[in-house]
Amino acid sequence: MRAPDTLLVTGATGLVGRGVVTRLLRAHPALHVAALVRHPARLAAVAAREGWGARVLPVPGDVARPGLGLAS
Repeated sequence: MRAPDTLLVTGATGLVGRGVVTRLLRAHPALHVAALVRHPARLAAVAAREGWGARVLPVPGDVARPGLGLAS
């Protein structure tokens, strides 16, 4: 089975999520992460601090809302 090019994650700005995303990016150099976040600016700050660069992209949404709060 081939590894995915992009992976959707939730919780990327939290303590555990930051570690998970960092490990995923290290283990899979071609991987990009789409992070479901309520506040894209917070993800930008975490991504800069963690050195994720452009490999982590914000997807505005909310796991508590129907359809993850994603725009249709």
